[in-house]
Amino acid sequence: MSDLSGRLRRLLFLVPYVARERDGVRLDQLARELELTKSELLADLELLSQVGPPAGDPSEYLLVSVDSGKVFVDLPQGPRARWSPARTRPSRRTCARS
Repeated sequence: MSDLSGRLRRLLFLVPYVARERDGVRLDQLARELELTKSELLADLELLSQVGPPAGDPSEYLLVSVDSGKVFVDLPQGPRARWSPARTRPSRRTCARS
């Protein structure tokens, strides 16, 4: 697996894993679980803090924080939001035929 695809998998795992833990996840525990150094994990968390919709305002971005040695991820829609296929599914596009 390439470094980029490995990092992407890790980031996609990290968001829901940490978001479901209301009391946060210990930074050192998460780094161990992901087989990263703390500085590598902090770099990933910094990247996640910039995730949001392209035309969205900052209130729609992931809120990623580290406080008292614990990692927290708050999703913009809140922890009890219901999944809606219409909101998350990309629109279907067809290739133009010439």
